[in-house]
Amino acid sequence: VKPEDLGHGVDINKVSMEDLRYTVDIKGLKAILSCGAQTATKIGRLSKARIIINRRVFYYLPLVRKYLESIAI
Repeated sequence: VKPEDLGHGVDINKVSMEDLRYTVDIKGLKAILSCGAQTATKIGRLSKARIIINRRVFYYLPLVRKYLESIAI
């Protein structure tokens, strides 16, 4: 379920938190991409998805997804 689909006949009780997540930390990005920290950091940097708040770094998932779709063969 995509966040933009909410309110269009989607039962909110069946939507998981994973579907509503927009940002993740490096640990979450590693898990989503199934890769190591170095590769996840590189993908996050190349996709320009990094959000830095004080000492914390988050990655904006829509930009990561868009970047991965653009480099996919």
